[in-house]
Amino acid sequence: MSKVFSFPEKGSRVLREWHEARTSAAIAGRQRQVMRRGAQMFAGAAVDRLTAGLMGYSNSINADLDRDLLILRARARQLAASNGHGRRFVNLCASNIVGPVGPTLQVRARLTSGLLDKPANDAVEMAWARWCKPANCDVRGLMSLPMLLRVAVKAVARDGEALIRKVRSRNFVGGLKLQLLEIDRLDENKNGREVNGNMVRQGVEIDSASRPVAYYIKT
Repeated sequence: MSKVFSFPEKGSRVLREWHEARTSAAIAGRQRQVMRRGAQMFAGAAVDRLTAGLMGYSNSINADLDRDLLILRARARQLAASNGHGRRFVNLCASNIVGPVGPTLQVRARLTSGLLDKPANDAVEMAWARWCKPANCDVRGLMSLPMLLRVAVKAVARDGEALIRKVRSRNFVGGLKLQLLEIDRLDENKNGREVNGNMVRQGVEIDSASRPVAYYIKT
C-alpha cells in the first residue's frame, strides 16, 4: 500500500530563500535610489546606468571654446555645405531673419503743428534706399544691404559669429560702407590682459563691463 507524503513547503527551500533575498536586495536598492534622488531634488542629476555616459562637470563657455571651437566650426561648415538639413537650416535663418527685402526705414518726423513732415521724411527714406544699393553699401560694390545681411546671418548660424568692418570716408555716399570679413580673420588664440587693464578673450578686447572695445584681426 502506497503512502502519500505532504510537505508544508512547496518547491525548493534553497531556491525560495534565494528568491526572497534577491527581492529584498532589489527593494532596498530602489529605496536607496529614491532617497538619493530625493536628496538631489532633480531626477536629471541622478547617476545610474542611463546617465553614466553624460558629463558630470561643466567648464566655462570660453574654456570649452578654446579647446573645441575650430573643430565645431569645421563640422558645422561641412554640414552646411554637404548636408541637406544643414543647408536648409542656414537658408531658413537668412530668409526668416533678414527677409526678401531686408530692413526698411520709415521716418515719422513731425512739424511743430503735429503734422508729419512728409517732404523731410521722404528725403530721408530715399537717402536710405539709395545707400542700401550695392555701389553705396558694400565696400566691394557687389552686395546690397539685404544681400550682405543674409550672408552675415548665414555665417552666424554656421560659424557662430560674423565679422563686419565699418569703413568710413567722406567720398562715400552717406560716409560709410560695410566690409564683410571671414570670421577666421579674428585672432582667436589671443588671450590675456592688456596694459590698460582690459581683458582679451579669443581676439576680442573687452572692458570692465565686458563691452567689446577692440578686435584683433589677422592681416
